[in-house]
Amino acid sequence: MVAAKQYELWVVARVALGRRSVLVATFAFAVVSVFGALSSRARSVSASESSVDAGSTRSQGGNNAGTNAGNDNAGQDGGNGEGKDGPGASDARAASILAPPSPIDMPAIELPADVVAPAAAVVVDVVLTIDALGAVTDVVVTHSAGEAIDNVVIAGAKRFRFRPATQDGVPIPVRIPFSQRFEPPPPPPPSPTADKPALDAVIQGIVVARGSRKPVVGADVIARDPLTGYQSVTVTDARGIFELPVRAEADLELRISAPEHEKFLQRERLEKNQHLKVKYLIDRKSYGQYESYVRAETERTEVSRTTLSGPEIHRIPGTFGDPFRVVNVLPGVTSVMGLLPLPIVRGSSPGNTGTLLDGVRLPLLFHLLGGPSVIHPEFIDHVDFYPGGFPVNYGGYTGGIIDGVTRAARPDEHRIDMDLNLTQSGGFVRQPVPQLGMTATIAGRIGYPGILLSLLAPDVSLSYWDYQARFDGGRAGHRWTVFFYGAKDELKTRQSSDMPLTTVLRFAFHRLDLRYERGDSSAGETYRLVFGYDDSLFGGSGNSTQATGDNGFGNGAYSVNPILRVHRSPTPWLQLRFGLESYAHSVSNPASTSTTTSTPLQTTVSNLFNRDGFYSASGAFVEGVLKPTERLRLIPGLRMDVYDERQKPTSVTKWGFDPRLLVRYHLSDVEHGSVWLKGVVGRYHQPPRLFIPIPGLDESSLNLGLLASTQYSVGAEAKLGAAAEIDVNAYYNDMDPVLFDLTVNPTSTDVQQPQPTQAPWEIPAANGGRQSRTLNGLFASRAGRSYGLELLLRRREADRLFGWISYTLSRSDRRADDGQWHPFDFDRLHVANVVAGLRLPRNWEFGTRFLFQTGTPLTTIYGTNVARSDGQFRLDLRIDKRAVWNKWLLDFYVDVINTTVAAESGGLLGGQTIRYIVPTIGFRAVL
Repeated sequence: MVAAKQYELWVVARVALGRRSVLVATFAFAVVSVFGALSSRARSVSASESSVDAGSTRSQGGNNAGTNAGNDNAGQDGGNGEGKDGPGASDARAASILAPPSPIDMPAIELPADVVAPAAAVVVDVVLTIDALGAVTDVVVTHSAGEAIDNVVIAGAKRFRFRPATQDGVPIPVRIPFSQRFEPPPPPPPSPTADKPALDAVIQGIVVARGSRKPVVGADVIARDPLTGYQSVTVTDARGIFELPVRAEADLELRISAPEHEKFLQRERLEKNQHLKVKYLIDRKSYGQYESYVRAETERTEVSRTTLSGPEIHRIPGTFGDPFRVVNVLPGVTSVMGLLPLPIVRGSSPGNTGTLLDGVRLPLLFHLLGGPSVIHPEFIDHVDFYPGGFPVNYGGYTGGIIDGVTRAARPDEHRIDMDLNLTQSGGFVRQPVPQLGMTATIAGRIGYPGILLSLLAPDVSLSYWDYQARFDGGRAGHRWTVFFYGAKDELKTRQSSDMPLTTVLRFAFHRLDLRYERGDSSAGETYRLVFGYDDSLFGGSGNSTQATGDNGFGNGAYSVNPILRVHRSPTPWLQLRFGLESYAHSVSNPASTSTTTSTPLQTTVSNLFNRDGFYSASGAFVEGVLKPTERLRLIPGLRMDVYDERQKPTSVTKWGFDPRLLVRYHLSDVEHGSVWLKGVVGRYHQPPRLFIPIPGLDESSLNLGLLASTQYSVGAEAKLGAAAEIDVNAYYNDMDPVLFDLTVNPTSTDVQQPQPTQAPWEIPAANGGRQSRTLNGLFASRAGRSYGLELLLRRREADRLFGWISYTLSRSDRRADDGQWHPFDFDRLHVANVVAGLRLPRNWEFGTRFLFQTGTPLTTIYGTNVARSDGQFRLDLRIDKRAVWNKWLLDFYVDVINTTVAAESGGLLGGQTIRYIVPTIGFRAVL
């Protein structure tokens, strides 16, 4: 009986991969077969390793049930702000780290006489709800051994008593997994012996997991003497260490059983008075890449938020393991194109949705041409996604929020992670530095997609890199972080094969994030100061740091971003949150002062970029969480922002005043959870911003005014057992004005056949009217609206299975100059996703994602956006296979987008259709 712990400047690229891509997919399956043979060989490698004290190390497989005792990554099940670390860390950890419950009284659970004992070993897995007093208030069975045995476990577990979990010393309720194992009746006892045998030898050892070499905590260790039938029994401690007195000169059968690990069987024979030191390496039942600690379920104070962590952000097919790409599989989200993960959230332009890292805007989210995000995925603890109705601590956006949340490294955490695939190579190293009282983490990646791109376009080259360096330190109640990170993308082309490549697009940024946090969950402050440098170039010769005016446009910007967050809980029924922040940057744009003669089209494009000057956005907010009754939560909030442009000879200042009210009502308790009703109404403002993040271009053309939206949403959420939940939301967004909207479709006037104005033998003059109208339309102020229904039915990982079903019924419109409403160019009426991930025996993992979405509007001679492109069915697959050696793990994966080569149209493609398949093959080593 053991309690345990269980956890992707917008580039219009029309990629049409030909039949050769099918050969790549075929190659992928061949490599899978080779790797299967390799991993089988890995399993046969001897697990023996010499011990310092003339001991021995042994490894052997078997079967056992249970749960995980710890791991390097941490996810989060709900809650705002930074992620919380799991158990096993020292008292010097950050104040926001959860201290797990510890047992006070756990009476043995025995089968009563009226329950038939099992013929073979059985395991009952349950989830215990432990309240703030340490009592077990609920027991939910997640793996059954039959009703009769389940009832015994439920009754027995309710007698357990714990020291409650605490967060910064404050008791909180949590849920933890627990496994109860029942062995079959023992065989008849051997011939009676007069006395207990003399125990004149000692086995002392440590039990660790093969591959990760983490201590196995709470393992049952039994040494049985087959001659006398006597058994010496003990349990490994928090370091995985055990000690057993045994009889010398006996062929002992030594068995080790631990949750989520295979059975271990070893024979030992000791000499009289011998003290044998050993190290046993035992196999885990499953070596999942990403696991999580048990989390405290922080009370939710928002209406529409989905938090993804652990396998949900790394093992979704079609995402290549990138946490930010997973958002495109959630309700309320579509993309501009299947290969470009720019999110369209509830019918708003991509530039209206914030893409953040720890609450601070990322100047560049994805590398070019559908590359990965600019932050190594191992840094992301969880992703918080708000499709709308987000709280007042987020400002400057009128669409949704995608916030990648990192976590502080634990003082004892060590990890080396190397990744190699067809388009990039990367590494992640985390190592404690006790002499400096901190843990250092260094990561980076180099991309070489140009190698594959050159096969399709020999005169195009693309490269990118990114880096991160983080240092975490401090003690409970006082913690600090220094975080460096940055990235660069460069796209080069040439007009002919005898000319050199020339830079036509370059994005780069660098950030230094300094943080200091103090206090606990009832009262505390966070101080942050973020310094940055951004560089962007579009067109031009590419011979200077910024655009030079030679038909090139771009920005270079130095920035500073101070942030203050304060929270207080003056009474049990009131929580208060305050915040101040400012983002100021100085822009250098030589193109804005160039005397070079520009065409009207060039002038229009250059207006998208900031001129030389000083730009700032400052905001303040206050929010209260009121609990007038046990079931009702009222969360009023107010945010004020001021945006300022200081250019020569003009300056512009705009104000945003955003009140918001969120309401949550606990409707009823159900057997396995609770039902909440929820609603929000709020006002949101943002400066004009391009439809994708561009370094140095946080806002533009403030003289056009602020974008604004008023958002309404109502819904309900409920728990459906220990691992399942359902969330339903209906929403309406009034957007007025809309600026810099992402549009691709012509008007009905544009598609009309023009009347001849020249003789048939004359060559028609070039007409750039439509192109100019499209660019000028970016600066046009219009109104928009969106409304719809969202459904998310989700199963968190349990019994090796996780996944969700998401469905969105939506409509997004824009009002034209004639006053009529027309569908938004990227509107999709129905979007459905089915995602599933399954851990299989022998360390295989399989994942699939099925997508259906209706087409986007198309313009015909009968009217603007009156028709639609074809709908799309898409199937993505992912296969992982992990080989485990004594000291390290090797993972092989194949991730294939659009395995059936289904046609895609709509979005950036308009009425055109392409077929593609994109396989990625890679290796990943974890030490």
